[in-house]
Amino acid sequence: QEERVERITRMYTLVNDVSDLDATIKMNIRNRILEQIPNLKFQETEEKTVTSKGLLVTSKMLEIKKALLEHITKIEIPENSKEIGEAMAQGDLKENAEYKAAKEKQSQLNATGTRLQDEIDRSQIFDPSSVTVARVGFGNKVELTNTKTGATENYTILGPWESDPDKGIISYMSPLGNSIMNAKVGETLSFEINEVTYSFKIENIEVAKLDE
Repeated sequence: QEERVERITRMYTLVNDVSDLDATIKMNIRNRILEQIPNLKFQETEEKTVTSKGLLVTSKMLEIKKALLEHITKIEIPENSKEIGEAMAQGDLKENAEYKAAKEKQSQLNATGTRLQDEIDRSQIFDPSSVTVARVGFGNKVELTNTKTGATENYTILGPWESDPDKGIISYMSPLGNSIMNAKVGETLSFEINEVTYSFKIENIEVAKLDE
């Protein structure tokens, strides 16, 4: 058993060191290992590498963001350019409220478009088949007990694009999501968020139903 664990750990370390390998592939390999050896301890740096490179997203949300970017670049920006041209034709730009408003909108559209393009370029589509219940990760629904209040809390772990706290969907990059990532059922975690101490026990981990 020890030789098997050592061999698997060495294999995973070699795979994890391949910087050009898609992070979701690494996650898939890691999760398959955990299904066979749930108690295997990965180095902390390796765990963080799997979840920090790129931006994990669902395929549905990626298509939504691409459509939004296309709408901005092909419809909103050209319309804004037309508004700027019409406002400039009125003359006296210093006192031209329409021109100032159109220029402000131009800055907002350019900033939003640049941010969206950067996020899309960094995005990596999450493979639903890589979900495991061995540890908390992207694509899990997690049941927690707040050990301070005794209350039960449920969260679905997805990405920042899908985050909707009112529906119990949080990002794996959020303070809470990041704090419970890689935890196992039965573990009690204590951590601080904005100088407030929290303590949760992981009661259950299941595969979330993703609206793909």
